[in-house]
Amino acid sequence: MDIRQTGWTPNTPAKDPNRNPNELNRQDFLNLLIAQMSMQDPLNPADPAQFMAQLAQFSNVEQLIRANDKLDQLALSQAAMSGTAVASLVGRTVTVQGDRVTLPTEGSAELAYHLPAAGSEMVLNITDASGKVVRSVPLGELAAGPGRYTWDGRDGSGNRLPAGEYTFSVTGRDSDGEPLTASGRVTGVVTGVSYEKGYPEILIGDLRVALGDVIEVS
Repeated sequence: MDIRQTGWTPNTPAKDPNRNPNELNRQDFLNLLIAQMSMQDPLNPADPAQFMAQLAQFSNVEQLIRANDKLDQLALSQAAMSGTAVASLVGRTVTVQGDRVTLPTEGSAELAYHLPAAGSEMVLNITDASGKVVRSVPLGELAAGPGRYTWDGRDGSGNRLPAGEYTFSVTGRDSDGEPLTASGRVTGVVTGVSYEKGYPEILIGDLRVALGDVIEVS
């Protein structure tokens, strides 16, 4: 029998305005089960095996909903723990992947890099926001591995450059004379944490860095 022909309507709670109308919840399944039991023909009741199968399906739905709720709680808990861990980096000195460096109003800026192989004729170039090379420093021969350079914030003529964001590169040649480029590293003090993009980013001055780019914390 079609329950729509009987005019019977299950008692349901008030509709949730935030609920997706295309999704069924546990109350919907329960209402359907009660409706089926109420509308069955007493002289030809539903097959007990089918009824038990439907009960099992309802139980599975209930367990899935509870598991999903637990996963949501676990995700919130992990997010809170992650936020606490990231916040503990404030004030710490970190080294991250990248070729950007922020020059403060006063003082110097630390530049770091990593060479995959020993190189010769290595040159450090520092570029401003317009793409102009403002400082070129010959480094000569360098061994493979990590390296550092303290930039005093001045251009090639000794003039103090304005505070802001710059980029740098270290290039040269390997033992076979082929072009060699170092991967950039940036070292600085974590001044804050941003969640603007939906995930935590540490702030090194005006520089935003994803946690996955952090190489070292000291």
